Order: sequence, then C-alpha cells, then structure tokens
Amino acid sequence: MSGAEPLYAEERETISREPHLNRSARSIGKLLGRHHSTILEFKR
Repeated sequence: MSGAEPLYAEERETISREPHLNRSARSIGKLLGRHHSTILEFKR
C-alpha cells in the first residue's frame, strides 16, 4: 500500500454517494483532491 493520507470520514461518505450521481472515479478524485486510484481502491 502507498504512503498516502488515509481517507477522512467525509471523503468516504462522498465516495459512497457520488457514483449514484453517475460520477466517475476520476471526477470524484478531482472533487476530493485525490488520485482516482485511491477512489477505486476504496470502492472495492
């Protein structure tokens, strides 16, 4: 695993909510200032 900062509760909530709004991992990553792979890893 990488040395990236852990996701905050608010970020996890956003990641959980955003796909229902048809947003991609890349757009969610931009919204949160995170790399899209972080979003994909959380969604697994």
